[in-house]
Amino acid sequence: AALPDVFIEHTIVPENPATLDPAAIDANRQRWIEEWDAVMLP
Repeated sequence: AALPDVFIEHTIVPENPATLDPAAIDANRQRWIEEWDAVMLP
């Protein structure tokens, strides 16, 4: 899908965007969710 011109005109595309290895997400997902819950839903 194409972005509207207004998005293209006002967007800054980072030169080196942060990435996260899908395997790291898979390995840590449950722990991250539990930690988020502990902080956000005490």
